[in-house]
Amino acid sequence: MVSADIWKTNLELNDKLIIKIMEKVTKDIFYKEIGALNVQVSVRGDYPYTCIFSLKNGTVKGKTVDKYINGKNGLITTDYYFNYSI
Repeated sequence: MVSADIWKTNLELNDKLIIKIMEKVTKDIFYKEIGALNVQVSVRGDYPYTCIFSLKNGTVKGKTVDKYINGKNGLITTDYYFNYSI
């Protein structure tokens, strides 16, 4: 059985790797590219959320990362990443 700490660490490492192979894009470009694909979405973490957009075979094609602008009571902004390499 894998401990929760190891599982969380593996997810964080995978998230960092996913961002490294992706290009940061605008919201319009992201949804134009991702909308043309047959993807499934998984939500990770607590609010603010991170969403992973993957093909049915598991290939990650996109990611959105929500983050606070000014502390935990502030507004949320979203960064968009798209994987053009696959």
